[in-house]
Order: sequence, then structure tokens, then C-alpha cells
Amino acid sequence: MQQGTICLWRLAAHVVTSATTDSVRRRFYRFFQHVPLDGAMTARVVVDLLGIHGKPWVLAMDRTNWELGKSTINILMIAVIWNGVGVPLIWTLLPSAGNSNT
Repeated sequence: MQQGTICLWRLAAHVVTSATTDSVRRRFYRFFQHVPLDGAMTARVVVDLLGIHGKPWVLAMDRTNWELGKSTINILMIAVIWNGVGVPLIWTLLPSAGNSNT
């Protein structure tokens, strides 16, 4: 959360261990290669990281749509407002451009 970008080698540099950074990076790579992360699990991790478990939340729902080349990307997202910032909890890709009844 404090690094800004998610690069495994940068993340590995912040792990307290006697192993080398490259070894930790390979462990992260193997973990993400073989462990599926679903939306509910990701939301629970975010809630724990933010320290808001058991506290009242303010939620925001947003749909964003943009084009990448010939592909349309349309995402419906629910975020928790934390310190004035919307932190995504769960999202889904919508099947077509524009508004949806999802």
C-alpha cells in the first residue's frame, strides 16, 4: 500500500527475512501463479489492511467505461471510503459498453 506500484521485486525488498530479495520474489511469483484470489478474499484483505473490520463503512458504487484500442472496458466497482479516498473492494467486468442493468 505504501509502495505505489505492485512489482514483485519491490514488494520482496520489504519482507523481513534472511533470504535474498530474488528468492522472496520467486516465492511471491509461485504463490500468485498457483493460488487463485477471488473477489471476496481480496475484499477481506483490503478491509484488514485498512483496519476497518467491525466499524461502520461508507460505500461508493461506480461504473467506468473506456476503450483500449478496439476493446471496450466497462467495470462496475464497489469501494469503501477511507480517509476521503475510495478503495476498491470488489468489481466486475460488464459485458458491453455503456450503462447496464447489472
